[in-house]
Amino acid sequence: MATFKTIGKENISIVEETDSSSHYTVDGNNMRVYQILPKNDGNFTNDGVSHIVGGLLGLQSDAIADNYNVSYAEGGFNDTALDGVYDSYYTAGGVLISLGDDVYRQSIIGRDVAFRLPISSGATGVLSGMSAVTLYSAFFDQPNALDVKRDSKCGGAIFDCQRFETLLDATINSGIGSAAEPGNTGDNYKSCIVYLFADELSFTTGSTTGNSFTTGHMATSPYGVSNKFKPDFFTERAVGVLNCCSGNAYIFDSDLVGSFDYSAALSGGTGTTGYVYSPGDLYANIQDYDSSKGIQIKIVANPGEFTIQNSTNKSKEQATIDGLDCGDLSYITGICMTDNTGTPVAFGTLDEAVSKTENGFAIFNMIASLDGGILDNSFDNGVTRTT
Repeated sequence: MATFKTIGKENISIVEETDSSSHYTVDGNNMRVYQILPKNDGNFTNDGVSHIVGGLLGLQSDAIADNYNVSYAEGGFNDTALDGVYDSYYTAGGVLISLGDDVYRQSIIGRDVAFRLPISSGATGVLSGMSAVTLYSAFFDQPNALDVKRDSKCGGAIFDCQRFETLLDATINSGIGSAAEPGNTGDNYKSCIVYLFADELSFTTGSTTGNSFTTGHMATSPYGVSNKFKPDFFTERAVGVLNCCSGNAYIFDSDLVGSFDYSAALSGGTGTTGYVYSPGDLYANIQDYDSSKGIQIKIVANPGEFTIQNSTNKSKEQATIDGLDCGDLSYITGICMTDNTGTPVAFGTLDEAVSKTENGFAIFNMIASLDGGILDNSFDNGVTRTT
């Protein structure tokens, strides 16, 4: 049957589908680790990886870095969670951990990430005697963080539905993360970043005692139900930051940078290859996210439309030749969409034929992906891949 009907724009809409994975582990052989030189190192200028980190942290000049050595009251960050950035830039250097872009889909979900890092035998201070340390992501405390987000499929607290950090001081005001620009501003702003913390390093004298960044890890509702700790921007200290969209994590805490165990690496270590670790020495526990946009078209076959009487189907033609009575019942098995020139642009086949009488209605919702649809997460399904 080749019956045509014009679809009005009121019956056409854009729909979005989203998918969040469960937690899964990315092992060290699916990451690369780079030792980042500080500004006072003679090789800094010629080190390409160091300049990549400058982009990650928004450190495009010494003047920007110097602002991290200025008090918050005077417009800087040296008495905030980000005060480790200054020493990292000039003297301590950093550690860049890059997750392969095939271990997550559109982005990593920032609200509940963990990194297990190797610590050298020569570590001093609070890391002395430790062979590894675990870093956890957390969102900075904000008013109404635990309010129920009723306009979301998530159904949890606001922080349980959030993928990236949204505190302005830690994102837009600091210049770290995605810039605020048309399409990425206001309530729609997506920073793409989350900060990393460690129980051993992030709590200061003014911190609330008895808390741990491990609380709520891998819980269904880490903030609203499991009471995941929300660090204060002026009290706790971040040890690093993860860009969830690029898969690059940068460690800037000087104690952790100085104690990172490069000797445990299996191979690598050059500026182009990075260090490669065994699964037991370095790994991350993450969730990922994917979305897809499609076009939804509502098709209403009214009485008198798509009927057996106006069918041009070859089977009807043969039935007429054979003298058979087809009655008034037509069967619809597929829908072809054309543009205004009659050129086919999409075709859908129904799972089963839909019957329609001469005076009856038939209603269809046709959804076609505009970007390939939601991808399967092979890591989440237990399939191991290596970069």
